[in-house]
Amino acid sequence: VVVVQHFDAALRATEYDAFVASIRARVEVAGLLMTPDAAFGRDRRGTSETLALLGVRDGFEVVVAPPFRMDGDKVSSSAIRALVAAGDLAAAERLLGRPYELLGDADGSWVSFALPVALPPSGERVAEVDGHRTLIRIDRAAGRVELERPLGVGRVRIRQIGRASWR
Repeated sequence: VVVVQHFDAALRATEYDAFVASIRARVEVAGLLMTPDAAFGRDRRGTSETLALLGVRDGFEVVVAPPFRMDGDKVSSSAIRALVAAGDLAAAERLLGRPYELLGDADGSWVSFALPVALPPSGERVAEVDGHRTLIRIDRAAGRVELERPLGVGRVRIRQIGRASWR
């Protein structure tokens, strides 16, 4: 069973044992699969070691799987964020197994994000915004993206296509 959980500020502040309890209230948990460096919950306190202790108490198993590697490179969210920050979206997409995308909230010409996101270096790019090709300006320091053409208000999906100059 896969449990999909929306990540937001409230979930980020949740203690690992409360998070596991909330999942166990919805589905029967036989075990958790983690990598050696995986951790979740407030301050990343939910490590494989702390969860194994919780599992002994509550009757579920914790299995630690070796890290996944692709062509010798460790595939992890940290590695992907570092590639995005360096502007190497092709390598990030190879590790993701899909195109790099941003999901944010548009308010006119600006798209902002409820939580910190991995943004490429600041600059101008050609992108697909909700299926329409347009120019964007990434402002990594401000943590937002400016759209060449205002979209109004609402949730938008951005996929970078390439570099470009602002018109």
